[in-house]
Amino acid sequence: MELHGWNYYGIIENTYPGKFRPWEFQHVPNGYWKGEEGSNRAIQAVQYVIEVDAGITLHKIPSTINHHFFKNYRLGGIFAQSPFNVIDTV
Repeated sequence: MELHGWNYYGIIENTYPGKFRPWEFQHVPNGYWKGEEGSNRAIQAVQYVIEVDAGITLHKIPSTINHHFFKNYRLGGIFAQSPFNVIDTV
């Protein structure tokens, strides 16, 4: 959905600046995870969710992070849905 050249996330971000993150919605803006900038966004999103939202400590990551974790935090579409690929990249 676009309104005046903005996607829905742009509209919400303009209305409620800093209140939401793109991955919190059911769908991220088109191309959000693509390219080098998309990879950097994915890394930042995973770090934020692990450290802030979930409060997982470094030593608990291997026993806690799995595909259910990514689905629950709406990060399922990044890094080929592989927990190892995500943690290795981050």
